[in-house]
Amino acid sequence: MSSITQATKLLADAKSLIQQNKIADAGKILAQLKIHLTELTFLIPSSKSVDNKELLLCREILETGVQWSIKAQDIPAFERYISQLKTYYSDYSSILPPSPLVYPLLGLNLLRLLSQNRISDFHTELEQIQPDQLSNKFIKHPVEIEQCLMEGSYNKVWNSRASCPGDEYLFFFDILMGTIRDEIASCSEKTYQNLPLSDAATLLYLKSTDEVKAFAEERGWIVKPDEKKIYFVGADNDASEIPTAKVIRQTLGYARELERIVRTTKSSWIIGNPDSVDFPEKIRNLYHLILINPNPIAQLKSTPIPTKFSASNLIEMSKVVIVGGSNAGLNVLNELITKSAKAKIKLEITLIEKRSHYQHTYGMVRGVVDEEFSKQTWVSFSNYFSDSGPGKGHNFVQGEVSAVYEKKVVLADGKEIEFDYLVYATGSLIPAPYRPIALNPEDGLKENSEYTSKFASAKRIAFIGGGPISVETVGEIKERFPDKEITIITATEYLLGAKVGGTVDPKPAKTLQDKLTKLGVKVITNEKVDIAALGLDKEGQALYEGEKTIQTSKGEIISDLQVVAVGGYKPISGPIKTLGDVLDSRGFVKVKATLQLESESHSHIFSLGDVAATGATKMGMSIMGQSPVVSDNIIALITKKPLKLYDSNGGMKGMMVTLGKTDGITYMHFFGGITVGGWMVRNTKGPDFMMGRIKSLLAVK
Repeated sequence: MSSITQATKLLADAKSLIQQNKIADAGKILAQLKIHLTELTFLIPSSKSVDNKELLLCREILETGVQWSIKAQDIPAFERYISQLKTYYSDYSSILPPSPLVYPLLGLNLLRLLSQNRISDFHTELEQIQPDQLSNKFIKHPVEIEQCLMEGSYNKVWNSRASCPGDEYLFFFDILMGTIRDEIASCSEKTYQNLPLSDAATLLYLKSTDEVKAFAEERGWIVKPDEKKIYFVGADNDASEIPTAKVIRQTLGYARELERIVRTTKSSWIIGNPDSVDFPEKIRNLYHLILINPNPIAQLKSTPIPTKFSASNLIEMSKVVIVGGSNAGLNVLNELITKSAKAKIKLEITLIEKRSHYQHTYGMVRGVVDEEFSKQTWVSFSNYFSDSGPGKGHNFVQGEVSAVYEKKVVLADGKEIEFDYLVYATGSLIPAPYRPIALNPEDGLKENSEYTSKFASAKRIAFIGGGPISVETVGEIKERFPDKEITIITATEYLLGAKVGGTVDPKPAKTLQDKLTKLGVKVITNEKVDIAALGLDKEGQALYEGEKTIQTSKGEIISDLQVVAVGGYKPISGPIKTLGDVLDSRGFVKVKATLQLESESHSHIFSLGDVAATGATKMGMSIMGQSPVVSDNIIALITKKPLKLYDSNGGMKGMMVTLGKTDGITYMHFFGGITVGGWMVRNTKGPDFMMGRIKSLLAVK
């Protein structure tokens, strides 16, 4: 039976079980259908060779998955299915007939984003919908709800439940009402000392006083049945603790600046006519209050401050220090600049990096054998921090941090830099030649020239360790010197340790080994080498020159150049130890799911990447999931909003391993694990190890 026939039958079974409300059984069948999807036109199909019948079947399977996830109340599954469906609703809309479920499901997705308070994502999705379809009842409903939310018309939101275009919408609608209820509860705690139970039920959109009591218990409120009231525990003194003198100084500063502007302008805003209709109302009021008042200090002190005014409105410039200018630090820097501008928050960011330039460590597997390419791995920060660059107004400091304290870092030269928020992203120790010892490109290129000459002159090279560094370096050598005799020796059963992207799967390792064998590379597995006995265990050194004989169960391996790539990751965490108990037993920085340090007293300090104990694999792909959490949470702390959590088990898991510019493997851990061949490598990582992205990020043309 063909795969498409089997998939069609399974799909019919899944739909039948969903109609019978046998959700668990339907889920098992959908899991089987995911495997069938890999055999159909599903994974990155090409419109030139697609089978429309397969595309329609794939689309229907994903639509059924969305419907099942609502029944199962599985929001992560809903997100996965709907994100995969978008390709079929947009990219293939010209070759597939429209689906009757397209707008019901897109409307559901919009409501889901509202229920998660992801307003910016809501508008991003809305922009992708054709304007003429905004009147569609499935799209119109969540759009109207969003408008009510922006107005604060929660009563209209509550009443719109009756007009939900389908029963499946009620799942996300009730979650949305829960979010609204929590927001109202938080405001009530700050506004009232107590409330009658009946009023609380109305305010919180609850149907009975029993529901109010249950909700109050969840919030930790005190319920007094004899008084028929609830009492809010604690008080927010934020609005009462106004720094009066500071407010006065700032206001007078604004007034002086206003006076300077008014006196120098050539427009109708003249000092003699503040009541002109062209004079902005707020500036006119400030003028009357301060500039023409004989005693502005007394006037300000005697003027009541509006109740809506609180200390939280006075958001000043926050100082952020990022320690480490490699991949993790650079991502956080760029995201903070972008997000703070959108949030209208003033930040002064200082990036501290011991090297004068960004050094693209990922590309050094090619740089150690290709001297010309190694020049590209050094990229200056000067364009980024120039007056025309994205980092304008922020700072770059070349230096090495020797100690971290509560509100400052100390550099090796004794210089101190203060911060309100710190991002510790120093990475891990990578031995030379893969991370140069040099601190500038001039010295780095001289250093690398020695390594490239050693690889060029060697005849027999032994790689001890079968991880990505070894495999990718071998691929680069074979592309330039195909006749060199190369052996990889690994202590594990498979290359890469078979732990790829945080998951154990031997398939990609076997594929790599087959490719290496075709290149003439000898791969020896399950063989541990005593590097100390061979004198190959110097700290910070991976490359050794001189003839060595390595005894293995498969015979002697004689080499005149050895590359040692074993030992795992050693975090650069020494400087942060001055904060106290912040490291785990292996030396990694202990962080919470918010990527803040575990200690509550250090909640303004974040860590990510190789140096942090995040639970994720130490790979660039992991950093792509961590840096948005760090940048979002710094903004959230400043604006006093809820923090986001990093899920080390979430997101895409996998890796890309190159064998030169045009070959290698890409492994993606979904649907049981999928290995893609060299075509993806040569179209992404292979040509330049993502140097194009780095240069774009650093504003280098």
